[in-house]
Parts: sequence; C-alpha cells; structure tokens
Amino acid sequence: MRFSWLLVPLVAATVGWRLLLATEVQAEDEQRMLADVSAVLAERGFASQVDVRDGPDAVLATRAGCSLAVVAGMPSTGGIELFERRYGAGRRVLQFYQDRFVTQPPRWRMAWTYYAQRHLSPYGFDLSYHPLVLVAADPACDPAAIDWARDWARLRFHGLPPPAR
Repeated sequence: MRFSWLLVPLVAATVGWRLLLATEVQAEDEQRMLADVSAVLAERGFASQVDVRDGPDAVLATRAGCSLAVVAGMPSTGGIELFERRYGAGRRVLQFYQDRFVTQPPRWRMAWTYYAQRHLSPYGFDLSYHPLVLVAADPACDPAAIDWARDWARLRFHGLPPPAR
C-alpha cells in the first residue's frame, strides 16, 4: 500500500510537467530513412525505387540480376512477418542491426533507444537511433559483396523537425 502512494507524486510530477509544457512527441522521419537507404544502395551501384504499401514502405533495388528489398525501422514481430511474407518468397531474409547481422533483433536495447528518442525529443534532445534493417535477397545476390558493417551501420532514424509555430 505504501508503494502505490509513492507512485502518485512521481506520476503527477512527470505527467504534470509534460502537460504544463504542452510538448509534442517527435515522430520518426520515415521519408529521410527511405532516402538514406536508397543512397546507400545507389553507392553500391543499385537502381532503387520505393515500394509504398499498407505497412512499412520498402526500398526495392536491382543490380546485374541481383534484386533486394530493404526495410529499416523499429522491429515488431508482425512487421518482420509481414516483410517476410511480402518479399521473402524464394529469397534469403537477413536482419542487420548496428554493425552486424543478427538472428533475433535486440529488443530491449532498441526499445530503450526508441522510447528515449520519442520522449526526450520534446525537451530539446536531438536523439537518433539505429534501425533494424531487414533485407530480402535473391539467391543470385551475394550479401558478402556489400560492406554491410560500413554502409548500414551509418543508418540512423531521426525525428521529424518540430512544426513551425
């Protein structure tokens, strides 16, 4: 019982402060991320286009018989399954985070940085975070031919600029 009463001032202080300042949570700049993914692929000689669908948009890229579909963002089980269903048929699906391929996305670290960016940005902190990069590659593609660690590790999710007042 005593513990629940300690939460009341804490919640009042944090929520009250936020209501007083009327801050807005900063959304991710998805268009910038798509442009950054396209730029990385263009540096590697891929021609790319954005595939806009219901759900996360993907960058489709081709080069000399090699075809890739790339999505970068916050992982969710449903989002990964949707990507695999849409683009993974007959392809190898890879997950890349920060500087290496992973078999499972690091959920706690990604969730922490995501929520830190979302909730500290209204107070002037310009935070960015690494997205999970999902890649569906045709069998003709050699993923080792791309320097993934150098190219993909520089991708960062940035917040949208604050609206003009």
